Order: sequence, then C-alpha cells, then structure tokens
Amino acid sequence: MRKILSFLIFAVLSISAYNQIDPLLSPYYQNGPYSVVMDSDMTATPNDLLFFRPSSSTGGPFPTVLFQPGANGTGTSYINKHSYDIYWQHLASYGFVVIIINNTAGGPNSTLFTQTHDYIKTKVNNSSHWMHSYVDLNKFIVAGHSNGGMNATDIIINRPSEIKAIIYMASYPNPGILGLGAQNVTNYNGKVMLMCGNEDDTSAPLVGATNDIASNAYQNKFTSVSCKTWVLFNGIGHGGFGNYNNPDQPVGSIGREPATASIRHYICSFLLSQFYASGAAYANLTQPLLKPSSVSEFQNTCSQLTEVTSLSQHTFASLFPNPANSYTNISFNQSFSGDCIIFNALGQEIEHFKLSNEIEFQIDLSQYNKGQYIIQFIDNYGLVSFSKLLKI
Repeated sequence: MRKILSFLIFAVLSISAYNQIDPLLSPYYQNGPYSVVMDSDMTATPNDLLFFRPSSSTGGPFPTVLFQPGANGTGTSYINKHSYDIYWQHLASYGFVVIIINNTAGGPNSTLFTQTHDYIKTKVNNSSHWMHSYVDLNKFIVAGHSNGGMNATDIIINRPSEIKAIIYMASYPNPGILGLGAQNVTNYNGKVMLMCGNEDDTSAPLVGATNDIASNAYQNKFTSVSCKTWVLFNGIGHGGFGNYNNPDQPVGSIGREPATASIRHYICSFLLSQFYASGAAYANLTQPLLKPSSVSEFQNTCSQLTEVTSLSQHTFASLFPNPANSYTNISFNQSFSGDCIIFNALGQEIEHFKLSNEIEFQIDLSQYNKGQYIIQFIDNYGLVSFSKLLKI
C-alpha cells in the first residue's frame, strides 16, 4: 500500500504580532498522514497491552511510546486502557507506535515499565513479530498520566540510556512524603516534557498541588537534562488529560474539545520536533504566536533539530532568497514530483499545486499578507523537515 508522507518547510515571511491561536486551530488537532491500526496482546507480561501503529511499516521502524494510564480509586473503574485513545491513537497517525499498559492500579510499581520494556525487546528481536519492523528501540519514549507518570520515572532512573524521553501528563517524579521515598532523576539526561492544568486540584498530602510539584520538578529535579519543556494550561483539570467520567477529576472549565486540542498540540509538536526533526513542529512548540490561547505558562530548553539520518535520501536543497521580497525560490538536489501545499499560521490551507519533475521553482509571495507560512511538500520518503527564517 502506497504511503504518502511529508516533509515540512517552515518559512517565517516576516515578524508580525499575532495573538495566540484558538486551540481548535492547532495544526495537530486533526489526524496526521498515517492510517492507524489498533491491536492488543492479552498475553503480554506483566499486563496485557493495547497497541496503536501505522497501518504499514513503510517508513519504519518508528519512534515508540510506552504509556501507563492513571490509577482508579478503590472500588472505582472510571479509567481503562482506552481512556487515552484521543491522544495516543491520534499520535500514531503522525508516525509513532504507541503501547499502552493495561494497568490502572494505584500506588508505585517499580518493575512495571522495565518488565514491559523487556517483553517488547523480545518481540522486536523476533523477526517474525510485527514489532521487529515497527518499533525503534533507539527512539523509545515513556509516558504516564498521574500515577502512571511516577511509575514511568522508575525506568528512566534504571535504564537512562535506553529511554530517550519521558512525558508527564498531570504527573511528576514521586517527591515522597517529606522527602522519604522520593525518585531521584538528577542523572537522567534524556528529553522531558511536563504538562499540567491550573484547575487540577488532585494533590499529594503534605506535598502540594499537582502543577506546583511538576513545576518544581521541571525547575529543580532534572538537573542533567538539556531538553525539557514545561506547559501549564488554563482551564484544564486532572481529567482533561484522559477521556473518562470521574466526577472528582473533571476535564476543566475549558471543555473537552479545547482541552484535547491543547494537549495534542504539545504531545505532537514536542515529539515531532525531537524525533522527526520537524522544523514546523519546533516552531509550533516554541513560538509564542503559535501557542494555543489555553497556555498559561510555558518554558522550553530544547534545541531545534534540523538533521535526520535519512535526510540525504531526500531531494530538498534550499529555500532562497533570505530575506525574501515578493518571491522565494525552492531548489531540489534531484527532480521532485508531488504536491506543494501552503498553510498560514493558523494551519489553514491557502494554496495547493502539483509539481512534476521540478529541480527549481519560484513561489510568488506578492499576494500574501505579512506573516508566517508553512510550505509542505508531499512525497513518498518520510516525515522529515527543514526550516528557514525569511523576512519581507
């Protein structure tokens, strides 16, 4: 099956003042270019697993996320392994494998992620198993909501070189009770993102509110990390990071769709910028005028990645002149055939045309308003990116 993927060129055509965008206008609110297959393994160790992956292994192996849901309270069953499909099935459409641990038990579990990681590695090493061609163990990411994030922390402490990033969703490394039992993450040097909502009143006794603990972890705990991101959303509660109906953990006053769009924006922009070297994703991660209006606080120390190992396989050569006047030129190292799509800063398509065996062509900018534009070329290679800052 022919898979159409894309590489993105983010072109800033001038510096102008825009307000933050409506979360629903985030380019990552919609699904990505991959169709997604859902699967499960009821025999996995130590818990059964839910999988989301691209429908074809073309372009693989893919960066892989291992996620644990939050915990159900005693005698409740609000959360299940599908309570986060709105985020992780969606991420798979951007070229990721997502593996969800079916464990919603409360309390710490120091072996859950390591045992599951071992299980995954045995399948990757089996040439007849689908994971062999899908899962990239060199781009392995862990994530968790609430209690799941604390359990994910154990594996970045125990296997820091094998886990390339961790995402906390309304979560943080366990601070312990008065410091006792705290998780020490000072030696971890992978990538880190912490997301919280300012209406999250789920808290740890004697420690503080979720967002305060997570903010402190960002500032003071990950001392060896060079790439870390902190996002605090207005109007999102503990339940905004999943899709379940626990009356004690509401979505928040922002509502379900804006919460979903806001969180998708940062999951996708963080992971695409850091594991696919997407310049467009990096701009959406870091530039103030591209942030959803739901963002209350944002900090980031991650650098833009502009190279990927497969970049030499692609045809893009340059985007010039810089600064631009009323036009810009695109040149390729070899002939290119495909689609060229231009989006404005809100992610809205404003122009779409076909290219056939082009080496160099010119884009007329004379009718464009000053602002930011994403120029997208669609070919058969894969999702990589290149970015240039241009000025009119």
